[in-house]
Amino acid sequence: MKRVGLIGLSLSMIFLLTGCGEKSLECSMTEDNMTQAFNLKFDSKDMLESGVMRFTFKLEDDELDTLDEGVEALREAFENNSEYDAFDISVTDNGKDEAYVDMSFSADQISEVTGEDLDPETDNYDSIKADLEDTGYVCK
Repeated sequence: MKRVGLIGLSLSMIFLLTGCGEKSLECSMTEDNMTQAFNLKFDSKDMLESGVMRFTFKLEDDELDTLDEGVEALREAFENNSEYDAFDISVTDNGKDEAYVDMSFSADQISEVTGEDLDPETDNYDSIKADLEDTGYVCK
């Protein structure tokens, strides 16, 4: 009986530490030289909790010498734009041929920007996945 209790306690700790019941959703879409990807986290009630939206810009061979200028232009467009103040934004590059814009957000930040609380009918895992797939994203 003591052994069963220890096994139960161990399983409870594993579920507690790994966030049992939480889901994540990864969706992406590529057009021309840009990929837009979402990595979204949902709570145990399937409500959006947080996420990261990443833009990846791939430079063509004839544009490689303008990577630094491109990164600086992205910083101006995203980091220094008050429209995005509510989000955590970083602009980086791989030093070769790609520039990245990462926009991290929480449910609270989305509510702050939209002025509304998240809606359980539309801001849940199934609805968001369906909306993204309807607009051309591939989700896994």
